This record gives sequence, C-alpha cells and structure tokens, in this order.
Amino acid sequence: MAIGATNPEDTGRPVEACLLFGGGYDSASILILRHQDIKVLVFVDYGQRDVVEERDYLDMMAESYEKPRIVLSAPDWGRMYQTHPMFVGGKTQKHDELTLVGRNMMLVSMALPVAHVMGCSHIFLGITENTAPLDTKKPYLEILKQLVKAGDGDVQLDAPFYSDSRDRVFQRAFREDPLIDFAHTTSPRVVDFDKLNDADLSELP
Repeated sequence: MAIGATNPEDTGRPVEACLLFGGGYDSASILILRHQDIKVLVFVDYGQRDVVEERDYLDMMAESYEKPRIVLSAPDWGRMYQTHPMFVGGKTQKHDELTLVGRNMMLVSMALPVAHVMGCSHIFLGITENTAPLDTKKPYLEILKQLVKAGDGDVQLDAPFYSDSRDRVFQRAFREDPLIDFAHTTSPRVVDFDKLNDADLSELP
C-alpha cells in the first residue's frame, strides 16, 4: 500500500477502485500513487466554475494512466448555488464551491451506481481531515461510509490519504511522476512548485 492508504476490510478480494476525479491535486495524487488499484475514473459535472479545465485535466490524466473515464452530469446542482446567494447574518454572500453543502454526499451517491455496475470494490474520495469543508470531517466521512455499505454491501468508501499531510502526499506523487503537469490541476494555488522542484524528495519515505 502507498503512504497513508487505509487498510481495506479483509475480504480476500483485490482492490478495484472507482476514483472520484475532481481535477484537483488530491485526486491526482491518489491516481498517481494508487493507480494499480484504480479501475475507472468518475468525473461529475455539477455546474462548477472550472468544469472545462477539470474535464481537460481528466482527459490528460486518464490517457497518461490508461484508465477509462465516465462523466456524469448534474449541472443544476451547482448552478443553484451560483444563482441563489447565501444569507448569513442578514447579509448576502456569494458561495464558494468548497462550501457547497453536501457536495461530497452528492458525488459519492453518483459514483456508487458506477462502482456497482463496474464491479468495483471501493470508491476512492480525495479528501483530507485538515481541510475546511464540513463534509470532509471524520464524523461526516464515517456516515458516508455507512451509507455506501448500506447501499451496496460489496462496495466500500475510502479516503486513502485522509490522515496524511496534503503537502507530503503531493510530494510523494511528484516524486513518483515528476513529468506530470500538476500545474493544470484546479488547485495550483496551494502548491509551491519552486519548492517542490528544489526539494530533496529522496528523503521522503
């Protein structure tokens, strides 16, 4: 198993995962470090701002790792947030996509039928516990895992690098595939590419 990988339940069945690929470096890192366990990439168009860039990156990564991809569409879900502002403390605020309530629940629920049809053992979700959205917190993740198990007893939900440092996981992925163009992910703002290029990655486990 790669760094931070959670141990799947001992069912005697090899891991064949459906990866929810969102175009950020979390899901890109999972693909790079766990590609041998990934059967199919699932992308959801939910009306997000960067959907064109995310689709382009999906195509590039799928071709690089020779993985089939399935694109699902629920654009009205995201557009609702874009057209209906939040009212907080009597003031109108714009939504940020990272704060969309229930986003991971929606993504996982759309991936579950794909995992079932494709005969996958797992759904991989690229989240970590040190990020802000409420639907990345451990209690929420545990509930999602229970819902997936209740919906299909043969499929498990897993966040492979949930308890690891995002920077460290990304560095491992960068070392594994230094030629991959991470700058085309939709989250380059959190990555210091100069530091990565200069880092002594050989010291990483």
